[in-house]
Amino acid sequence: MRIPWLVGLLAVMSCLSPSLFGTTLKLLSLRETLAKSSRILVGECLEFQEGFDQRGLPYTEYTFRLIERLKGDAAGRLFTVKQFGFSPESNRRSGGRGVTRIAGMPHYRPGSTYMLFLGPVSRLGFSSPVGLAQGAFRVIGQGAERRVVNGVGNRNLLIDTSRTLRERIELRRQSPQTGLVSPPSELIRGSVPYARFSGALRRMLGGDQLDRRQLGEALSEGGSRQ
Repeated sequence: MRIPWLVGLLAVMSCLSPSLFGTTLKLLSLRETLAKSSRILVGECLEFQEGFDQRGLPYTEYTFRLIERLKGDAAGRLFTVKQFGFSPESNRRSGGRGVTRIAGMPHYRPGSTYMLFLGPVSRLGFSSPVGLAQGAFRVIGQGAERRVVNGVGNRNLLIDTSRTLRERIELRRQSPQTGLVSPPSELIRGSVPYARFSGALRRMLGGDQLDRRQLGEALSEGGSRQ
């Protein structure tokens, strides 16, 4: 009885969402994440439900209260994100049997606020953040003290993906006076201020071509805090 289900699942996996399989094994810089996203929305997670859709595919659908729209369309006060697979809790209860979760797929907790860089909705109705955990930023704190951090600790934001890891390490060893490295480091560790982050995004969305140095300076304040 499981074989037809698995065959059907494999046949439709490529239809779930373009962001699921093109970016899961690749680090994306903030510029790349921004370019690949079709919507950037800030919302408070209100609830989620999970189950199997009419094709028998496992899903978790999250409902958010819209707080801010930075890119793309968002009609009304609520928006939903339907992701492939179950929540981590349900997956653990099932013992991980079957294909019930994609590694790196974010989970959103009711009562928490997130900034989501969402990829296109697939023809099966699934969507997910660009780069999975890389495109899902949790908003921490309140008011002017708000900060954001994604599922990889913001370590990818300034990464130079045009070079290999070995090349990036070698460049960081060289003196900034050579012109090959522009401080600050390509690595940001931990949360960054929400105002600075959203401000940099708005500048880039408005056509400002920030290079890595400029973007690093825009995000650098307090970047080492968790």
